[in-house]
Amino acid sequence: MRIMMFFVALFLLVSCQNDKPKPETKVVVAPSEQSLLTEPVSAQVERSMTIHQHVKGRNVYIECVVSHFSFTNRFQEQTEGKGFIKVSLDNKPIAQVSQAAFTLKDLPLGRHTVKLEVMKSEGVSYGLTKEFVVHIRP
Repeated sequence: MRIMMFFVALFLLVSCQNDKPKPETKVVVAPSEQSLLTEPVSAQVERSMTIHQHVKGRNVYIECVVSHFSFTNRFQEQTEGKGFIKVSLDNKPIAQVSQAAFTLKDLPLGRHTVKLEVMKSEGVSYGLTKEFVVHIRP
């Protein structure tokens, strides 16, 4: 009986491996003359930033989710939609971060304002900033 069930299961697995149907037509999107005269589409994209932060001891763990954006370091190719995060602590720049998640380590005790600003690769701001306050306690 087990052998028969094995062969039935094997038959079902093998028979379900049909290729998926391929689309019959392909759609090609080309820019219209009007779009060539206006700003590039990427300049019209609205970016947003969501921050997740967690304080543990004297460290602050930060994750940035930025829509329509890729992280690069400051000296890589200058492309729209790419860049880094400028990090300021109590209105003093302290780092340039080229990754979505990072840690601010060994902050002094007390209340601190952290500011994150999304920057283009060439160092110009996208105009997208977020601030939050952390309390470092003993």
